[in-house]
Amino acid sequence: MSNRQSQSDSQSPTPATSSAPSQSPATSSAGRDRLDRGLEWLGSALQRRIAVDRRALAVFRIALGLLLIVDLAMRARQLELFYTDAGVLPLAALFSDYSSVYSLHALSGSAWVQGLLFLIAGLFAVALILGYRTRFVTIVSWLLLVSLHIRNPMVLNGGDILLRLLLLWSVFLPLGSRWSVDARRFDSTRRDGTTLATIGTIAILVQVLLMYVTNAIHKTRSDPWMEGNAVVHIFQADHLTILLGNTLADATALLELFTYAWMVMIVISPLLLLLTGIPRALLATGFVGMHLGMLVTLRIDLFPLIVVAGLLLFYPPIIWDWAERLAQRVGLASPLRGVLEWCQTTLPVVPIRVPGAGGAEPVRTDGAGTGDDDGDADEDESENETVNKNESESEAGNHDETGTAHDDETASGNPKPQPDTDPLTTAIGYGRLVAVTVIPWLLLVLVILSNAEAVDYTEVPDPGDQVLDTLQADQSWRMFAPNPTSTAQWFVVPGELANGSEVDALHGGEVDWDRPPNVDETYDTSRERKYLSNMRFAGNENHHSYFANHLCERWNSDDSSPDLDSLTVYGMSDRSGPYEDEPDIAEIEIIEYDCSGEFIQDDEDDGPDVTILS
Repeated sequence: MSNRQSQSDSQSPTPATSSAPSQSPATSSAGRDRLDRGLEWLGSALQRRIAVDRRALAVFRIALGLLLIVDLAMRARQLELFYTDAGVLPLAALFSDYSSVYSLHALSGSAWVQGLLFLIAGLFAVALILGYRTRFVTIVSWLLLVSLHIRNPMVLNGGDILLRLLLLWSVFLPLGSRWSVDARRFDSTRRDGTTLATIGTIAILVQVLLMYVTNAIHKTRSDPWMEGNAVVHIFQADHLTILLGNTLADATALLELFTYAWMVMIVISPLLLLLTGIPRALLATGFVGMHLGMLVTLRIDLFPLIVVAGLLLFYPPIIWDWAERLAQRVGLASPLRGVLEWCQTTLPVVPIRVPGAGGAEPVRTDGAGTGDDDGDADEDESENETVNKNESESEAGNHDETGTAHDDETASGNPKPQPDTDPLTTAIGYGRLVAVTVIPWLLLVLVILSNAEAVDYTEVPDPGDQVLDTLQADQSWRMFAPNPTSTAQWFVVPGELANGSEVDALHGGEVDWDRPPNVDETYDTSRERKYLSNMRFAGNENHHSYFANHLCERWNSDDSSPDLDSLTVYGMSDRSGPYEDEPDIAEIEIIEYDCSGEFIQDDEDDGPDVTILS
């Protein structure tokens, strides 16, 4: 009995001892599984929100090209006025007032040089639309646009800033992977995914969002916006309203409703990134509708259309599936496919070498064994690309009817050097890896800091400021904020001729001091309105002399009338509020200028001469 008890006692701990280790791994394994599932769900949710459909990239590319062409055409109407030595900012003045000028457009003040640069930029924009050597064309288009902006910063608006930023981020995106000449030159046996998520997609989506969020913060600090009457004030600025805007100017109740509606939309704009699927599409469509409304009511140039182009990237695959079916149904697919096929066979094939190819054979861009879809296209999209596996597996690996190329290697091609490459190729590969991953991440951080600085949350370090200034990526997004204008503004420039008579040196004819019925008609273009507004209110008073000198030279270049001896530039304002019936006209003397005097003439008065007329 005692032996049996002793044996039992000696054996009793054995099961307990052996069972403890068997439960611990199971418990830890279950915990790891839950953690893995949680991380997988989180990663999948994040990817769905930062992924962009490749067809959206294609439509975005086409929209960018069209916007560049329209922008160039609109600027060309006053090419001599704003971009030559015969205009308001000759090169001598540009280099004198702006310390760092790196612009091809500043190499010459001749009109023919500017016209040639405009033509070159237009040709690259056409290539961007077609998706021909897309990456290279995108870089050149961005450089030419930055060069143009630097040539005359006095005519720039928020749309210009957004357009060059969208082009900058497009450098890191495979814009040519769908519906392009580059895509049709792929090897048809390769496939790529429908959507992708990279630092490029993150950056360009965040860029559009930053515009709304930063502007919303400015507006929440504004009494007119928070009280619901800001849009009422804006529509009283007759120099800004056009078309439907002139009709709506008196509909104060409706404009107050628009004020609240717009405030709600920009405050909830982060949902553009947080939502997915149909809800995201509906919200993006709401923003598109509001911007198209701005297009037919306010004279703010291409800004609404540029924002709409950026919003295209937020539309999910289900919308582009529907758009493809619609294009097939209405017969658009066949003509577009024909255009791409003609371009594919007509445009020259440019052989290049790809790092890691061993340097033996030039890469062909005719579709035989190439991994280059848009001029070094998607090889930089590395391993964090989102691939829609179901759609990818269902694709047959051939070009679709709209010129889609399916290329796994190029779509997610890792730019890391291959182990069998030579040292030079290895260095190039690592350099490419830095260019397509590290640089855009750093730039995105700087852009976020720039927006935070604009709302006084932080400051950008000096080295970061230099980078942003060099890339023309600094931004603040103060559109109509914090204090929206309600003052109609125009100009009167009486000039004295050599024979003693007085003329209107700005518009010709007799001087008219009355308020124009439609103030917006006193400006030939929105660029001219923007320039004159900046000339009047910007801190650099040299522009007063530049403008006056231009008017003198323009008048005196015409031998059919007596020379202009002097002129005085007056800024006119109707300061009556939106709820007032009587006008409140005031004139401000900006500069009195002697046409035969010094180029830059300073006013002797300590401040502007303001006269209340009514």
